[in-house]
Amino acid sequence: MPNIVSGDGVLVRVEQLDTDAGVEFIAGNWAYTGEGTRKYVRTMIEKHPSTSVYVNGQAVSEAISHADLLVGMLATNPAYRNKGYAVVAMKNHLRKLAMEGYVPASCVESRNDASNRFHQKVGMVVSHSTVDINNLGF
Repeated sequence: MPNIVSGDGVLVRVEQLDTDAGVEFIAGNWAYTGEGTRKYVRTMIEKHPSTSVYVNGQAVSEAISHADLLVGMLATNPAYRNKGYAVVAMKNHLRKLAMEGYVPASCVESRNDASNRFHQKVGMVVSHSTVDINNLGF
């Protein structure tokens, strides 16, 4: 994606994540960060496509793919949420996966209404649903 300059002088660019900076960004902004996140994220960035959105040189939203190449770990700096940067990151990441010959896909909990609306906003549709075995009482 080429650099985009808005009417108010904001410069937006999209590119592959820098590994070290990407690890710290995801670990600092992803809602599910826990023990082992940094190691896992580093491995995913090194082995799979990733996308970062920069605004005036600062990373504001990033997306990476898991080992199965499902899009996951979409994270946005809280100061930049609800400004469309996650949409830019996700759409570019999905496009990148398709261009590299992968099927762009993601997995969302059916009860996560906000995530479902977001995925619809970027053009994804529900292809099937599964049962979470954690809810079966085993």
